[in-house]
Amino acid sequence: MPEVITVIENMANAGSNIIGTTFNDLKSMIDLVEDKSRVRVCIDTCHLFASGYDMRTAESYAETMSKFDAEVGYKYLGGIHLNDSKVELGAHRDLHENIGLGCIGLTGFRALMRDPAMVGIPMVLETPSGPAGAVENGDLDIWTREIKLLYEIQGIPDDEWDAKKNVIEQRWRKERDALNPPKEKKAPAKKKGAAKKKKNDDEDSESGSECDH
Repeated sequence: MPEVITVIENMANAGSNIIGTTFNDLKSMIDLVEDKSRVRVCIDTCHLFASGYDMRTAESYAETMSKFDAEVGYKYLGGIHLNDSKVELGAHRDLHENIGLGCIGLTGFRALMRDPAMVGIPMVLETPSGPAGAVENGDLDIWTREIKLLYEIQGIPDDEWDAKKNVIEQRWRKERDALNPPKEKKAPAKKKGAAKKKKNDDEDSESGSECDH
């Protein structure tokens, strides 16, 4: 079907040498496509951050996207998966967090939302949705509020942002925690070996962000 376009998503490189982690990987794959009108790229913000591309500030976001444009090209950008990261820059772990409550933070998403290059680009939330069964029962309240949050921070002028960002983050964290209370961290098992400890570490990181936001 000639109308079908293949969209390649960047990867977090979680645990192994996975192709598609770097912008150069994406370029190499596109170079192999004969009909380039039928290929696009979807940038996943958590994967981007986990693979070592910073976007925590307006400056680092601009630098990262400049690299994307130089190596891949905005003409191939077909979509964005919006999600914060529960782990730090370059951690190579694919652990999504709600917008602004992880290691990327609100400033990075504000930079993305205010980027003129994003006009017309489809954006999809891939953030935690709430308690088990919430979506199946039609409860989309977290995502509804998250979308409002993204438009709110987009509209705040630069000269007001520093004064407002912490207040907005604290308010949003309370709202999110009320809708989806954080899981209690499990105490590490004693004398169970390295494998057991690693499992507990993974579980801990899934219950909360490993950063200072």
